Amino acid sequence: MGNKVSRILQKLLGHNEGQRAARLLPTMLEEIIDGTTAKASIGSSYFLISKSAVALEAQATALYKRFASLTGHPNELAVEPIATICRHERIAPREIVFLDLETTGLDGTPLFLIGTMECEDDGFYFRQYFARDYSEEASILAAASERLADASLLVTFNGKSFDVPYMQKRCAVTGVKLRLPQYHLDILHEARRLYRGKLPNCRLQTLEQMICGRYRDDDVPSSEIPAIYHEFLRTGDATKIKLVLAHNLYDLFTMADLMNRMWDTKAIQTSKKSQER
Repeated sequence: MGNKVSRILQKLLGHNEGQRAARLLPTMLEEIIDGTTAKASIGSSYFLISKSAVALEAQATALYKRFASLTGHPNELAVEPIATICRHERIAPREIVFLDLETTGLDGTPLFLIGTMECEDDGFYFRQYFARDYSEEASILAAASERLADASLLVTFNGKSFDVPYMQKRCAVTGVKLRLPQYHLDILHEARRLYRGKLPNCRLQTLEQMICGRYRDDDVPSSEIPAIYHEFLRTGDATKIKLVLAHNLYDLFTMADLMNRMWDTKAIQTSKKSQER
């Protein structure tokens, strides 16, 4: 749509003036993000983005195979932290879902993005439920809740203190019934047990850099995300929203990477080398 309008402007105003006017047009979400408008059981429609983790990181398939081994799938025992959380019940990778939220603030204000990473037979897949305005919040809560209800194990980073209580508050406000998996593994608690006193802090990106050895390019600081969304609502320009979506994907991917680094004995030496850099 934006390109079509740009061509019309150039015809009406002349090439140079048309180009100048076209630069003032907002970059629409659908122009730069590969997603679809989806319906939910409650509320209006919302924007759904689905993609394989390989589109984000080339080594995602190798990471998935190592992660699957942590669960003991198909015939072995899960590593102790997973086994304990799940009361030694056998959990298949397809029953696990990772969760990360992006919100408009820190005090029960609306959330606009619910990111999940799921385990399919051939690897990790992302699903991002994005509210294009405040009216779509109930829809993304309902849609994400339906998916979470099908899982057995929820994996988060600080989710017991932030993500889950936040969703519970927003569901209460919007009238959505939140359905969660039976078990919840918050890997921040394990990270603190292993790395407190050894690293400057246990923030996710600190762990990502010092344990996983990965540094993000063009990342958006979490503190700036609410302002970016408000700017999107005001202008309709999705240029910076693309960066927020990428930030959310990397948070999800890093959880699985960190689990592997903490608990896969084959990855421990790699993790130690990362810390020594």
